[in-house]
Amino acid sequence: MIFILSSVFAQAQHRCATVEYMNYLYSKNPALKKEHETFNKKITQYLNDKKHYKLAATQAEPIYEIPVVVHVIYNNYANGATNIPDAQIYSQIDILNNDYGRRNADTSITYGIFKPVAADTKIQFCLATTDPEGRPTSGINRVFNKKTSFATTESVTLKQLSYWPSDQYLNIWVCNIAPDEFGNEVLGYSQMPDSTSLGGLADSYGTAATDGVVINYKYFGDVGTSTPYYNHGRTATHEIGHWFGLIHIWGDAYCGDDYVSDTPPQESANGLSCDTSYSTCTGPATINMTQNYMDYSIDACMNIFTMGQKDRMRAAIEISPRRKQLFNSSGCCVPGYFVTLPQEVTFEDNSYLDNHWQILNYDAASAYSKTWTLESPGAYGQSNKAFMIENDSVYTSTDTTYWDAFQSPTIDFSITQNPMLDFDLAYAYGTNNLNTDSLVVYYNAGCKDHWKPLTTLYGSSLVTTDRRANNFQPGVNEWKKISIDLTTLKGIKFVSFRFADYSKGINNLYIDNINFYKEADQMQVQLYPVPAIGEEITLEVIYNGYKDVKIEAFNTLGRRLFEREKTNSTSFKETISTTNLSAGVYIVRVTSGGEKQVKRFIVR
Repeated sequence: MIFILSSVFAQAQHRCATVEYMNYLYSKNPALKKEHETFNKKITQYLNDKKHYKLAATQAEPIYEIPVVVHVIYNNYANGATNIPDAQIYSQIDILNNDYGRRNADTSITYGIFKPVAADTKIQFCLATTDPEGRPTSGINRVFNKKTSFATTESVTLKQLSYWPSDQYLNIWVCNIAPDEFGNEVLGYSQMPDSTSLGGLADSYGTAATDGVVINYKYFGDVGTSTPYYNHGRTATHEIGHWFGLIHIWGDAYCGDDYVSDTPPQESANGLSCDTSYSTCTGPATINMTQNYMDYSIDACMNIFTMGQKDRMRAAIEISPRRKQLFNSSGCCVPGYFVTLPQEVTFEDNSYLDNHWQILNYDAASAYSKTWTLESPGAYGQSNKAFMIENDSVYTSTDTTYWDAFQSPTIDFSITQNPMLDFDLAYAYGTNNLNTDSLVVYYNAGCKDHWKPLTTLYGSSLVTTDRRANNFQPGVNEWKKISIDLTTLKGIKFVSFRFADYSKGINNLYIDNINFYKEADQMQVQLYPVPAIGEEITLEVIYNGYKDVKIEAFNTLGRRLFEREKTNSTSFKETISTTNLSAGVYIVRVTSGGEKQVKRFIVR
């Protein structure tokens, strides 16, 4: 078990109340204690497994950028002490980036024995630039409340005053924290990560709605109200370490285990002294790492996270659903052009450029450069133009690959449950080669510019017709529709896509009618007029994409009056004659895939 009560204090100041806070959560939610014990085992297993599957030395670790919202809960007046200035908040974000990136100026005083294990965690922080609704924000949210202070046991009360989704933002609440039960001033406390995705009910202690870090306004940043001996912003560095899954360096017990191999065993917490100290936990005396951010040292002493702590924090990001989802957050996005569903590009003209689609010609410097252009004919002979890339003249050797991309604007997938992507494709094998070019659809969630393949079309999955000589031009029946389920992207505010052509010098490739839309659960069925007027009523079915639809009509006794089917159709209107129907109530049932909708109409 990793959380136990601790009673280490320094001159009437309680450096960290995370242990006490977590024990309080456990008393309210016993299942959470077991979950955290399981989570700790998962981290250990994850790190053990990782030793056997190390990344190649040339493959850089991703930098995790964490969007931060600072909720300033003040209790006096607009310019009062608890309503800390913006400059104090900015200073704290700078300190976090320096401490977690090992760019802090005091790295020079790290004890020489520990410098080999000192780590840049590759974790960085930004004040949020977009709020949960995608609107511009400063990342600072100020809320007045007349309470003069908040005890650790009043965490729910505090966090209900202002909260942003904890799977999209690191919530930091800055307020006046009430003294602990012994009268000691509390500097801060944090909620540890877990491997669940429990919801955010106010009485569900230790779940999403309470996830974050609380810092006393006197110990935030290094200007304004920041107070010695804790005026270098290291309280937030320490508490966010807990938020990433680290525990105190002495393991919250006499010679306890912090589950990090490169932090030496330590008998207890360090206090105000910066002097070198030793422990005899393993028999021979070992020097204590009192400069570690997860000790209780004063701010001027702290200057190091270790490689082992870095690994543990990054493992927590990978294992905890809320921490991992932060990597896809749009909180650090710079608000710009983005669109909502549905979105369609028909390539009849250059209007797609007005909607912020981009042509990316990555081989522009090459003598063999080609790029996407508008060419005839369009898909199935039903439109004038499509988008074409000429591949047959850009292949020079078996080791050469050229690629060009067509990139979408950022699309909002936050309010749809079943998004889909359709597009029309035409491609033929060349006459003398069994290879094909390839088309890869990539996506980028959030603003991190980390493109991931969504689908790869090559060989038989790419071709749509028989082998053809170079300069292929598709006929009416030489197209096919590609449909891609985008359900895994639902709920993400900003997603963009690339259609990338990788040339192997084979043949022309065409795409047309790119369509991002909502799946069949968005189908709308309307009957009008109701009651029927005259001798017919109209059934209108509205949805996106091509679907098979069955229409049935019944009387109230369940006798089927008629059945009609529409195959591979789009939205449509159907006329229903009422000439031979007796006065009464009738039922129309429309079925498409797994969805069924029922409407009633009256004949008088």
